[in-house]
Amino acid sequence: MVKISTKTKKIVAIIIVVLCVITIASELTIEMINNKAKIKAEEEIKKSLAKGDDNDNNLKENEENKKTEEKTNDISKDDSNKPKEIEKPNKTKENSLYRTLPIYKVYASSVLEDGTGVDYSPYNLIDRKSNTIWAEGAEGPGIEQFIRIDFNKDKVVKKLYIINGSAKSERLYYANNRVRVLRLDFGDGEIKDFELQDGVIGEQEIDLGKGIKTPYVGMTIYDVYYGNKYDDTCISEIRAVGYDPDEKLQPAKI
Repeated sequence: MVKISTKTKKIVAIIIVVLCVITIASELTIEMINNKAKIKAEEEIKKSLAKGDDNDNNLKENEENKKTEEKTNDISKDDSNKPKEIEKPNKTKENSLYRTLPIYKVYASSVLEDGTGVDYSPYNLIDRKSNTIWAEGAEGPGIEQFIRIDFNKDKVVKKLYIINGSAKSERLYYANNRVRVLRLDFGDGEIKDFELQDGVIGEQEIDLGKGIKTPYVGMTIYDVYYGNKYDDTCISEIRAVGYDPDEKLQPAKI
């Protein structure tokens, strides 16, 4: 019988322990490698699925864009959806003959000079600015003071539009006199009196019916609404509407 020494037994035990450790370490290493491979495979699967979703979304988006484009093309082909071009007025049509008449000259019997340097010329009546005025310069409220607008040739005047008083502000409107009764005279000798409303800081219309053929319109102050501060009568703006009788077509009714 072979006798094994104590030293040999110790060496054999150590070798056995080392082999066990090596075996365990190998198993752990293989398991770790397998886990890493598994995790990597799962990540690849997730990426693949995500890519597939993106492709699906892109396909859906492309389909929606295609539908939208087709719808847009259908709308563009449908003339009923296009804005209609507004028909431009034809100057040869009868209802286009009425217009604001050009005024050649403006005359006034007097003009206020108050030393302030402000221009109260009668040309303020036709400057298309309601904040400028003609103010008469006679003593008192200006009764029988007059202005005249000249067309330089015969025109048929259908309507007059007047901004009474000083329309620059409500304070100045009531501070100065406003025309109450205005007498109109025309080239054919006809005379008409009109009463203007008070408190209207804007255009008032004087309707001359079928129209009066005349080269001018004279306007005389016959009565006034008195101001609460100044005794000057003012008018801000005047325009005449009608047509040129030399036009080939006769005007339509308005």
